[in-house]
Amino acid sequence: MKQNIPKYIEIKEKIISSITSGKLAYGDKLPTREALVKEYEVTRATLNKAFKELIREGWLNAGTNTGTFVSQPKSSQRIALVSKYIVRDTSGWPHAFLWSEEFKYFAAYDSDSKIEFLEESAVLKKLEMLSDYDRVIWIFPPDEMFGLLLQLRHKIIAVNRYGDFNFVSTNHREAVKDITQKCIMRFDGKCQLIYLDRPEKLDSHFICSERREGFLQGCKAFNKYYRICQMTENFHNNVDLLMKLELNSYEPAVIISSTRFVTGAVLRMANLRGLKIGEDIFYSDFDFANGLELTGTKFLSVVQDYEKIAKVAIQSLESIDKNQVQCFIPYHIIHEEILRPLPHKDGRFIKK
Repeated sequence: MKQNIPKYIEIKEKIISSITSGKLAYGDKLPTREALVKEYEVTRATLNKAFKELIREGWLNAGTNTGTFVSQPKSSQRIALVSKYIVRDTSGWPHAFLWSEEFKYFAAYDSDSKIEFLEESAVLKKLEMLSDYDRVIWIFPPDEMFGLLLQLRHKIIAVNRYGDFNFVSTNHREAVKDITQKCIMRFDGKCQLIYLDRPEKLDSHFICSERREGFLQGCKAFNKYYRICQMTENFHNNVDLLMKLELNSYEPAVIISSTRFVTGAVLRMANLRGLKIGEDIFYSDFDFANGLELTGTKFLSVVQDYEKIAKVAIQSLESIDKNQVQCFIPYHIIHEEILRPLPHKDGRFIKK
């Protein structure tokens, strides 16, 4: 899946990749322009534009009538952080940035101005601007950019997305599979399994499908029947949908959500039905570390280690041109004590 980047940028990046990987070393002479025009199947003007950029940025130097050579390695590098959440004053945090805990940890590395922040919307409009940087970290790259991550794998690390490109991420599929299996084993398979699917408008198709697949794999491992409930973006609509769920009174209801976005609706449904979380309903969402503080209710949640994700991504920048970086950072599940056996209520779990 190739992205629509200018041809001269594509050539430029191929040459940079050859230099950073060691295929081209300091002092090596490049083939003649005529030979490269044939190799890349471009016009001489396109090739000259690529060379002009490479010389300007210090990758190559050209001598009069002697050819073009690889320059000395750079003493410093330009690093970009691409994100929807951009901070221009690290002394304060606008409320909008609270949605991206990861961004907060990356911003801490900006104290010596090694990292430049790029707004994702600007990058998507002009992909060639990435070529001005030696290394790029992209937080939550859109699904349609996965092809670009492959093309520029020598310089880009994706955060919290994964594939054949370089990445540092939580394994979203394994996380939901893990919590699903823990709940099933808690009740020896005797439970009602319900998955609340996230509206794709709120996240990438990739994340939605990965988390859903984790739930399905967890159920399949125990040959368990399950139900999937498609959630909406509206709180009241979600409460109505949950109120329509048929729950029998003899098995605990295990409800797995792919997001914390619907947690409020689940708690409201439980309240309207007179059910208790952790007794009648065993609920788990994703990435709601402060759920107890904000809701007053203790429930399971898969929590990502944002600080380590940021640290590993930064440390991996130096090696991505020579070694593939594909690192899953361990997550943890909070309030697992909920899954300890509890006495039945007169042999029943769910109140009518």
